[in-house]
Amino acid sequence: MKIIKNRILYIVSIWGAMGMGNIQAQMLEHSARSNLANAGVYYGKLSNGFSYYIKPVKGYHGKTAMELVVRAGATFQAEDQLDMAHFLEHMPLVHTGHFVNILKNTTLLSDLKMQIKDIRGRTGGDRTVFSFDHMADNTKALDTGLLFFKDIASGKIVFDKKDVDGERGAFFQEYVAIRNANHDNTIKAISKLSNAIKGYIPPQKYHQYIQQFKIRPLQRFYKQWYHPDRMAVLLTGDIKEVRVMVQKIKNTFGAIPQHGKAPEYVDFKEEYLQREHQWVCFKDVFNTTQKQWSMQFFLRKLPHRYKGAPEIVYEWLDELLLTVMKKRINEALTGYQQPYQVVAGSASFLPAIKITVNTSAAYKKQAVQKAFGVVNGLRENGVTNKEWESTKKMLLERWNTEDTLHTQYWMRKMEDDFVRHRRAWGDTLTLAKKYVSELTSQTFNSFIKHSLPKGPQDIVVIVPVHDQGGRVNDQMIRNWVQTADTLRPAAKQNRTVKPLLANEDKAKLREQKYKDMGVDALGAHTYVLHNGVRLIVKSFLPAAGRYQHKVMLHGFTPFGAMNLPKEDFYNAVLAPEMIRYSGAGGWNKFELEKKLDTTALAYNMRCYIEAYESGIKAEIEEKNLETALQLIYLYTAKPRWDTVAFEAWKKQEYKGFVNSYGSVRMQNDFLNGVQQQLGAFPPLRNSSLRWEVVKGLEMQKAFDAYKVVLQNPEHFTFIVTGNYDLKKALPLLIKYLGNIPVADNNSLSLLANSRKPQSPKTPYKKRFISKMPVENVYVHQTYLRPHHQGFNRKDQLAYQLLTYILNTKIQDLRYQKKRGVYLSGARYVRNIPEGYQFINLIVKCERKDMALVENDLFEMVNTLKKNGVSKEMFTEAMQSYMIPLYSSASLNRNLRVQRQLYEHYRYQLPWYNQSEINQSILNLNRDSIPAMAKKYLRTNFLMDFTAQSDTAF
Repeated sequence: MKIIKNRILYIVSIWGAMGMGNIQAQMLEHSARSNLANAGVYYGKLSNGFSYYIKPVKGYHGKTAMELVVRAGATFQAEDQLDMAHFLEHMPLVHTGHFVNILKNTTLLSDLKMQIKDIRGRTGGDRTVFSFDHMADNTKALDTGLLFFKDIASGKIVFDKKDVDGERGAFFQEYVAIRNANHDNTIKAISKLSNAIKGYIPPQKYHQYIQQFKIRPLQRFYKQWYHPDRMAVLLTGDIKEVRVMVQKIKNTFGAIPQHGKAPEYVDFKEEYLQREHQWVCFKDVFNTTQKQWSMQFFLRKLPHRYKGAPEIVYEWLDELLLTVMKKRINEALTGYQQPYQVVAGSASFLPAIKITVNTSAAYKKQAVQKAFGVVNGLRENGVTNKEWESTKKMLLERWNTEDTLHTQYWMRKMEDDFVRHRRAWGDTLTLAKKYVSELTSQTFNSFIKHSLPKGPQDIVVIVPVHDQGGRVNDQMIRNWVQTADTLRPAAKQNRTVKPLLANEDKAKLREQKYKDMGVDALGAHTYVLHNGVRLIVKSFLPAAGRYQHKVMLHGFTPFGAMNLPKEDFYNAVLAPEMIRYSGAGGWNKFELEKKLDTTALAYNMRCYIEAYESGIKAEIEEKNLETALQLIYLYTAKPRWDTVAFEAWKKQEYKGFVNSYGSVRMQNDFLNGVQQQLGAFPPLRNSSLRWEVVKGLEMQKAFDAYKVVLQNPEHFTFIVTGNYDLKKALPLLIKYLGNIPVADNNSLSLLANSRKPQSPKTPYKKRFISKMPVENVYVHQTYLRPHHQGFNRKDQLAYQLLTYILNTKIQDLRYQKKRGVYLSGARYVRNIPEGYQFINLIVKCERKDMALVENDLFEMVNTLKKNGVSKEMFTEAMQSYMIPLYSSASLNRNLRVQRQLYEHYRYQLPWYNQSEINQSILNLNRDSIPAMAKKYLRTNFLMDFTAQSDTAF
């Protein structure tokens, strides 16, 4: 321990010397917080304890992200306040001193140039966060957001019985949407292991609880914890006048009085760490189809690990430890015949490492001993030098590649600084990087030895409700742990690292001739390769967005499952998943994932076969382009035939099916039924249809279907977009894509013209009844419209505008009509191959509201046809959605450019011309909304679907 102690003291001494560098803070009379000032963050605390953080980020889309953070969440609740922290988060959106149903105030949103999604809330264990994002130069939006936050901070949330009762149904629907067996069992286990969650209520009684809880505990939570000294406002983005911002914050929040003193918070983590070892065992009554045992082992993070050093250093060490542990577990369980699963991670809420073992009753002991064989190996032998350097490099690379210009990066940092006092930025982060980069495997192994106990302090066993696999007890399982062998990592032989593409395969790759077809109107360059592949490349600097720094590749062919005999449709659409589970070339799935571990290509590349198209998509870092192209070559030229992998894949599909929670299966069964009426679609995962298809899948036919469709280079087009070096990339693209072979020796052949399904019959009405116990119902109304004359921009713009308006109006069901709905909205879909497009109105609601909701939707559409929309709603739709959607910045994002090229070369749709688009948007007007609604929302084209369970929960 001597080495690690010396390093920690070094860190501490430097941190102590950092307290003087607060020049920026002093300029604005801020507290001396040098780590903030050095990161360019302006911090201050008002006389009543209210805090603020301001971080200017130059040029961030002209937007300001703004949050009110309350240092209180789910773990602050008393016995009679279960989920009151979360319910309280809902209430400001319903009613405060100055705002009623703020999300439905279209006049206000239009005036502020904001969207519904800009105002939101979220609740965690230790915090509640309210967001009010707006354009940076919009002073009125800023002032309105600060007033909204002031209402919350100054005791002006309104708790009228009508408002609270009106939100109960929506709150319960949110619970149903996020809940599953794992979620409920986790909450139940935590409530038994600690005081983090108090007053656990089983799912069978939860609906009654939400409908009947008294308002007083909700109000009491608000008064107890929403105090100025427990709150902070956070701002980041395109902020220019910091002094003005600070003064506004002082004027808004400075006079809020302290209404009493918050209760003394009892740290449940400290109490948990001091408990005796614990044993919890219960049956999984929540998911009656579950057949696996779940055994959870908690290794507590004891206080001595943090003594004498900033906690943040140890949290990073914990992350490194978990990374190594996960890799060791994956290596120990590599193979297709594993009858159990082991997962390691940080425990929810609790200061502990959690190791979960999922297994059938027959393999309980074997699975537990395998898991703790890995733990024993780490504790007793530590990591190898090579293993350590690889893990350390991964963490340092992640730190170095974080997008520090993104508002969410700074919000996360500022939140953690305020709530958890984490100093993970500025000079602190620089020193942490230095510490980790210099940390040796010997020092890290000493940390591991003192971090991993010889056995878990706490054990939770969750037994399938119908299982007869025999009883277990605390002593029995702890004995399994104690007698587990020590597993060491597989010995590395001194040999040359095996290349992804074998040398004999590389030797077959001939230099290919190609034709240069010139540059198109969008600036994309087209080449036709020797084997017929059409290659379209566009190297450019994309606008900011998720894929800005990625190379996006999409290869496609207009042949799909409908170009095969009818009986081979499902064999074809599921073939890519079967192949993915098998691997490619000389690599099985597990070897491939390990080989590609540092590239993420194992997860960011997928082949697909749809009804009318097949292809491959990938998101690639430029440095990994050749590796990605080699993988594409292997997936197309050398798909792996592996009967063991095929049977293992079917077992995985079965596990996913039988272990899926009832509402998930009912939803997917329902959507499969909807899709079957709309066209030819693959079955959704974890659905009854999917499992029936997988059971009957013929491996040889699926394999042949895969090859005949994807080994078809003369009909393939590859589009490659992003900011990459075209001179370096082009030879690689030609080399690998130009050598994709043509399928041979295949029992299947492609039909030149795809089979066409029957057109959807409209009007149509269908009721689905599920025998799965589900607590809500689904209403799914589809307004379909055939397009025999093709698709045009005018139709698309009209559809998108109507969809946004309908999506906004659907929120009225919750906030104005007080229906029990959540996660509902409108969605626009274009089915170009089958020649129609449609708008889906999708609502999940309480059973008692189903008939009302159906009628609400009909009424909403009819009102739109008759009266159109208000001026405020139309303005809000245009300013917040349509204009930003077709702005030059939006159209220049990597994904949009990729999509436009695809639609042009796949379906011959016209280019977006910015001036023409601008004119088309200007031509949209409020007076035309009734005519649009009558044209695109015709009752004779309505498909009306509903689903509900006939079994009580």
